[in-house]
Amino acid sequence: STPDPLAAAVAVHAVSRTGALFSVLHEQVRGRPLEHVLTDCEPAVMVTDDPEAAATAAAHGVRVLAPRSLNEPAPDPGESGDGPLPGDGPLPGDGPLRADGPLPVDGACLIYTSGTTSLPKAVVCTHQQMLFAARAIHSSLGYRADDVVHSPLPLSFDYGLYQVFLTFLARARLHLGSVAEAGPPLLRSLERSGATVLASVPSVTDRLAWLVRR
Repeated sequence: STPDPLAAAVAVHAVSRTGALFSVLHEQVRGRPLEHVLTDCEPAVMVTDDPEAAATAAAHGVRVLAPRSLNEPAPDPGESGDGPLPGDGPLPGDGPLRADGPLPVDGACLIYTSGTTSLPKAVVCTHQQMLFAARAIHSSLGYRADDVVHSPLPLSFDYGLYQVFLTFLARARLHLGSVAEAGPPLLRSLERSGATVLASVPSVTDRLAWLVRR
């Protein structure tokens, strides 16, 4: 749970590399919905830079990492004088990577509903399902290596998350924007990023069409 989409994208690939599962939560998942998710999936680690979310995770015994720590070497537990943190201990994948990798039917990702009308519910996506979906979408959309894909969609939304995989398949460039760009800032962001592709949903497309007509 982090508003830094680049850190989230890095974490997604790192976790997948170890064969563990990941789940990207919308930054507005807080309070009871977040407590429900933590109880439901029992994560070993939560990556967030939000103090409230970090406190909730720590209260559930979940180890918390800041996004900036993803680029830092793991500290030697013997060198810290601060004592153990909640959830301290080996991380999933701290040992050698699996030589054979995960099985196609192994879970890769948990995609949770937004939780706006009820408690979030998880959909388990396997490696096989996600690879099939990414390749099918890629064959239909035909992203090219010289494309710059601009995505203002949150990575907690499945189509936003798949933009990471689609650009990797095409070896294209991905510009990760934010939901706040759905209004007038979107045109400026598209110009600055040199976008050739806009990953969109109907509400964003309608807004963009209205701006262009103006």
